[in-house]
Amino acid sequence: MRVNMRNTIALTVAAITISAAAACSNPNTNTSDIELDKLDVGNYQTMPAAAEAFQNSESGSLREAINIGSHTPLPFEYDHRFEFGNYFGYRQHVTRSEPPDGFDNTGVDAENFNAEIPGLVAGWQTFGQRRFEPDFGRQIKTYTLRFETASAAANAVHRISERAAGENYPIADQPNTITKVTPGVFYGGTMESWTSHHEMLLYIKVGDPVSRPYEAAESASIAKKFFDKQLAMLKDYEPTPLAEIPKLQLDIDNLLAHTLPSEDGRIKSAVYPARVALSLSKYTKLMSNAFTDAGVDYYTSGGLSRVWRARDAAAAERLSTALRNGSLDLIGLRPSGTHPPGLPSAKCYEVDPADPSYANIPPQCFITVGRFAARIGGANMQDTHQRTAAQYKLLTLLK
Repeated sequence: MRVNMRNTIALTVAAITISAAAACSNPNTNTSDIELDKLDVGNYQTMPAAAEAFQNSESGSLREAINIGSHTPLPFEYDHRFEFGNYFGYRQHVTRSEPPDGFDNTGVDAENFNAEIPGLVAGWQTFGQRRFEPDFGRQIKTYTLRFETASAAANAVHRISERAAGENYPIADQPNTITKVTPGVFYGGTMESWTSHHEMLLYIKVGDPVSRPYEAAESASIAKKFFDKQLAMLKDYEPTPLAEIPKLQLDIDNLLAHTLPSEDGRIKSAVYPARVALSLSKYTKLMSNAFTDAGVDYYTSGGLSRVWRARDAAAAERLSTALRNGSLDLIGLRPSGTHPPGLPSAKCYEVDPADPSYANIPPQCFITVGRFAARIGGANMQDTHQRTAAQYKLLTLLK
């Protein structure tokens, strides 16, 4: 399986490299001959949701978490070797109701975080890997967390770091950091480092499962580059006043209102600026190239329906090509040869019976509508076709 994945990565590089030349000669033809009233949308909604549908007690905190994510560096931006991202799809936003769960071996986890570490407001988590598959090279995890006050952030650094295992280790030119190293025996070593900056807690964990002996100095070099980049980016971050956070609107430019919503209340629907959307990607660097080429500014996720806004219609076509050729989630799928009735421009994929290890992956369809590219999944192919038709109709209403 690993050999196949590496081959997929190689194909991904090639596909995204040539995606700029893949646009249709007339990208606007994707809507010209479609009879919208004849599309089979099942029971799915085809009118945009009201703004109030996305507002609840946590929507403002989620919006502030995304704001912090917009001012958080991607790992490849401070170390070009870390081209791969969130392999397992872990949650990356942090709010008071969904606090950090990744401070390993400290006794501080999501269940007791707020009781042990008071004052959390919101934050963002990032991941970086040198290799596509975990445990084949160094890995990075970072937190950029906002607290109510600077003293609360400093207290958080102290209370978490003092419980962490490992030996103290200095990082050059970062005198205010607390850093601990655990060399490891069987699995390899790790370095964890914390610092506070005004009301922010900054954290990085560098895991190295392959180097023997463990190279603490190399991990410290990576940590230093993170802190330098993160501190520079925070200069442009303007914290939303605490009293104003509940008023923050989760939707932007009505994009979420025109994205088919999730039916699972556990799934967070949100609008993400391009930088934050890249943070969610498994192929961070490759998708960055595609986003730059297509001029992507926002991405929305409604669960099984995802929408990207590109520069124009031609750019949306190029982006859709890159996504179809560069998405890990298409491993185990094959072109279905079918499309939603009345929507021949849709590109759909079904489970490949020759690869049963991926049998639980939902079918997928890709569409473009003007400057928007969308990817839609469903329980089965008929359901996916209906969802795709509904998403198509929603996007035709977005000006």
